[in-house]
This record gives sequence, structure tokens and C-alpha cells, in this order.
Amino acid sequence: MATVAADGTGYRDLTAEARRSGSSSVNPVFSPDGTRIMFSRYGCSGDAGTYVMAADGSGARRLELMPAGASSAVFSPDGRRIAFVAPGSDPSGPATGGIWTIGTDGSDLRRITDDGRQPDWSPDGRRIAFAAVSRSDEPDARDSDVFVVDADGGPPHQLTRSARAVDPAFSPDGRRIAFGRPARGYSGEQDSELWTMAADGGDRRRVLGPSTEDRHLRHIGPDWQPLRSHGPDCSGATASPRTLRPVDGRLHRVVVGAVGDPDGDRVRLRITRVSSEKPLRRGLVRFSSRPDQVWLRAERRPGGDGRVYRISFAAGDGHGHRCRGTVRVQVPPRARR
Repeated sequence: MATVAADGTGYRDLTAEARRSGSSSVNPVFSPDGTRIMFSRYGCSGDAGTYVMAADGSGARRLELMPAGASSAVFSPDGRRIAFVAPGSDPSGPATGGIWTIGTDGSDLRRITDDGRQPDWSPDGRRIAFAAVSRSDEPDARDSDVFVVDADGGPPHQLTRSARAVDPAFSPDGRRIAFGRPARGYSGEQDSELWTMAADGGDRRRVLGPSTEDRHLRHIGPDWQPLRSHGPDCSGATASPRTLRPVDGRLHRVVVGAVGDPDGDRVRLRITRVSSEKPLRRGLVRFSSRPDQVWLRAERRPGGDGRVYRISFAAGDGHGHRCRGTVRVQVPPRARR
């Protein structure tokens, strides 16, 4: 497995060492931010499985809890989890069919559905669309249909009925789902149609199908053109409160927020550093378990002068776009007489 620039330069062999030991590395998938690659490895050296490594080929790590034979693996939009289809039965692993998710660090394996295939994350990472055999009592009950389930698990919600629908794909804004289905009324057994529907299953629209002009669609695996992403905007960030009152020497909670995103993506903010015009002594700052919060002591400098805390932070939209910023929080000086 290798990477190369779009103009053909910069060829880099990423798995030469594994290949020399008799293993094959296939099916590479970049993480949303482009910093990691997920791939499958096969061979006779006992190292078969799914791996994640840095984009430069370093630090390849096998996801030990992910069973051999897992398929359709796909990163969540924030790159923190992987959804995959487990093999129907695998006595050597914990997964026995259905859709599962796992952390990209190899921990926190979760079973999401009992069956299903072709998982696709919603852009906000909260839902997973998938195709599965319908369990209804309607005619053609063994047909494949599209379902949606919460990314943390729970009862799946069936969106189509006896549609023989496959390959669901969320639109970039999460409002619609595209899917393929066999065409009706045409002699070709492999003719297919492209459909879209609202994310709740309503407003179904036939987009494309075979025609009398000899247009035949053999297999439809739809994908959407990405929307242009502008990334988060840190310029309007604020701290609440901006002034620590009363000046009682106690720790006050400060929340950093108001970081927007023009595309409406969910922004994750993390405080990275707190500084001041002079070095801060121990006890003036306590970081919170919440990444967007910090505790600051409402205490003046010696002599009654005010103090200004500078809170540095980073924010990301889950699609590889980030911004950084700084907000200020003041301890007011003692009133002059």
C-alpha cells in the first residue's frame, strides 16, 4: 500500500515491511482529517485484521477487538470511531454478525444492530443508516430495506418497506438519504434505479433509472458531492463571565463559547492553556473535566492590582478544519480612594 500526490509525485511505500513478511495490505481509507489510514491486512503470518496507522505509514496498530473478516468499515465524521459489519459467525472473535462500532484506539467495542450491512454515518455522527432484510409480515418480507439507528445503539427505525433498497448514503447536510433499488418494468435483471428520500423516510424521489434510450444502470452505490466546508470561526469567541466578581479569592467557573461554524457543523472546543501578564502561581487555575471550561481564582495581584487571565483554545468541526483563539477574563483592581 502506498500514497502519492495527485500529480504523481511523492510516491511513498507505506507497508513494505509487512509485505516482506508475506502480508497484503488492502482497502485503505483516510480518516476525515487526513492524518490516519485504516486498512485491512491479510497473510500467512497471523497478523490478519483491521489496522489504523498514521498517514505517513508509522505506528500501525491492529484493532484487536475487531474480528477478522470485518467489512464495510467506515470512520465516523469526527474520526473517533469506526462502524463495520461483523462476519456472520466468528468463533475466534467477540462479534457475531450485525453492525458494530469501535474506537479508533481499539477500545470500546459496541454492538449496534443484530444484522445489517453497508453502514453510513450521518454528518453529525449521531446516526447510522444501513441496509438489512426486512422482518415485516408484508409481501416480499425478505427484501432489503433501509434503516436508521442511533450511533449509540437502540431500536432501528425502518425507512423503506419491501423496497429491495441498498447502499444508503447520507447527504452532506444530513437531510436526505440516497439509495439504490432494482428497476421495475424493465427486462434487464440487473437494471437499477437511484432514489433519494428525507432522512425520516418521507419525500421519496426517483432520481435516475434505465430508459428507452438504452440507458442501463447495472449497480448503484450512491455517493454525494461534498459541500464546501469553511471550518469553524474563532473570531467571535467569548468567555462567560468576562469579569470575576466578587473578588473573594475563590475559584470561579469560566466557560468559553460562541465559536460558530458557517456550515452548521457541531464545533468541539478545547481549552489548551491559561496564562497571564506574569507567571501564574499554583492554585490560581484548575482545569475542568469539561474541555470548554476552566476554574479561575478571583484574586488580585499583590498591592491590589487587577489580574487578566488569557485563555487559549482550539476548536474543530470534525471534518479536519480547526481554528485557534484567545479570550480574556479580568479580576478588577481594588477601587482607588
